[in-house]
Parts: sequence; C-alpha cells; structure tokens
Amino acid sequence: MITTPDTYTYDTTYSKGPVVTFHHADHVEVFGQQCVDCHRGDSCARCHDTGARSIEKVDHVTSCFTCHGESDCGFCHDREPMPRFDHKRSTGFDLAPYHSDHACDTCHRSAKDFRHPTGRCADCHIHWEVGSFDHSVTGMVLNEDHSEIDCDGCHLDMDFDAKPSCEDCHDEPMYPEALPGTRR
Repeated sequence: MITTPDTYTYDTTYSKGPVVTFHHADHVEVFGQQCVDCHRGDSCARCHDTGARSIEKVDHVTSCFTCHGESDCGFCHDREPMPRFDHKRSTGFDLAPYHSDHACDTCHRSAKDFRHPTGRCADCHIHWEVGSFDHSVTGMVLNEDHSEIDCDGCHLDMDFDAKPSCEDCHDEPMYPEALPGTRR
C-alpha cells in the first residue's frame, strides 16, 4: 500500500498568490481520480516497487491545466494554504439536504466535459411541471392558501438558500414564526 499525504502545499514565485495547495485526498476520495489521471506517462514502478512506502515528492508529468485549463490563476494560487473542497463554500450551492447523495458527474458530467449548472432547479429537473413539486419533502407542508403560489412568489429569484419572503402578500414578516403549513 502506498501512503500519500492528504495535502501538498507548494511555495511558488507567483507574486499575486505564492502558495498552491493541492488536496490529494479530495482528488481521490471526492472527485474519484485515479493515479493515471494526473501521473500519465510517469513510471508506475516509481511508487509500486517491491514494498509499500510513503511518497514524499511527486513530479507531475500531467499538468493541472489538463483538468483546470479554464480556471484563472486564483483557482489554485493564494496567499495562504486553502482548505479542502466544500461545495457550498466553493460554489455557493449547498448540496444539503437534497443533493448530498448525488455523484458529482450527475450535475457536472466528467472532468473532460465539465459543466457549471446554474443552480436553478428547473435547469436540471426538466420534467418538473408547475405544481408537481411535493413541498412536504422540505419538511414543510403548504396549506391551501399557499399551495397554488408559484415558487418564486416566496423564493425570490428562485434562491432556495435564502429565507422565503412573505412581504409581497403580508404586511409583517411571517417566516419562520407563522409557517404557511405544518412541519413534519
């Protein structure tokens, strides 16, 4: 078995971001990368020889630009080491609670055919029709006064991370004190 550090931190001469943090564990555990994805052309015997050992320094044969070619320099370069990948912090879209079990390629496709979803539900859930969403999966069952309101009537700009807005219909803020239904 080969053991590798979870994270590598490199000092560079790039003045706007002299530190590059490479989270090896994220690439393997989160993104499902295989050795050959980054070490194409490298000798397997360099790591896989007669016994298990720890790899201290690996020269990258395949550049990071193979997958991150469209990224700006700030994607990898910073002034301080960067934390491990967190979908909400990195993209602004929280996977919890409804998308946590999805594989990355469900929304983003493969690394070579990567896409950036908009975050709007109907862009991925193309077969949804108005009125077909079962709101009770959110933990709140809408009462009859609210069940006919379009989503953007409460969720301004279809931003489901923000608290719903009640001000268009109610003079006083209602949420969450007076919920439009009951919690399950």
